[in-house]
Amino acid sequence: MFQTKPTPEAPGPTFAKRGFAVLGIDSYCFGERNGRGPGGPEEKGQAGEWSASKFQLWVGRTLWGMLVRDDLMALDYLVSRPEVDASRIAVTGMSMGATRAWWLMALDDRLKTGVPICCLTRYRELIEHGLLKAHGIYYFVPDVLNYFETDAIVALIAPRPVLFLDGDRDGTSPVDGIHAIEAAVRPVYRLYGKENEFQSIVYEGQGHVYTPEMWRKTIGWMEDKLGGDAVK
Repeated sequence: MFQTKPTPEAPGPTFAKRGFAVLGIDSYCFGERNGRGPGGPEEKGQAGEWSASKFQLWVGRTLWGMLVRDDLMALDYLVSRPEVDASRIAVTGMSMGATRAWWLMALDDRLKTGVPICCLTRYRELIEHGLLKAHGIYYFVPDVLNYFETDAIVALIAPRPVLFLDGDRDGTSPVDGIHAIEAAVRPVYRLYGKENEFQSIVYEGQGHVYTPEMWRKTIGWMEDKLGGDAVK
């Protein structure tokens, strides 16, 4: 929240200076929670994620489910704050944070808009391109492909406005999968008469990176959809 990684500016202070209340939490195995899993303080990073996943499976849960649960609880806290306008809440994130953002929007309509960056992944295309290795163990939800694909999850965001920003050379999100999601979700927004509220920009020749242009788009979108002057 206070670093220029991956964003060109520190996102917490930048949004706060523009009048936003900002909340960011450390996920399981990240930040101050890295090394605090079942493997103890010596087990960090990917090793910690594996042990945390194994433990959650043993007790009938998934690590991804617990990540999303934490985000839902963070949202509960945010809307409870007296200084926060609960009718104007948004979510954004890059990479794993992007996936958390669109899952969270799909599951909770208290979020009025969002900007997920660099991780709009359709699972079947990920398999076809041999890119399961591009995502950590936390990313995988048992049984999900027996019922639906990413486009079904993203479609639950409709008719609320959402902006996806991705690169066509991002190994975490094959571009043919991105376009398949776009083709499936746009008709859902059209049913609501809100087709323009679903925006997806794919940058040519760009990989898994958060560019200054993406940052400008993110701030501008938030100010436009939640109030305030858009960034020029």
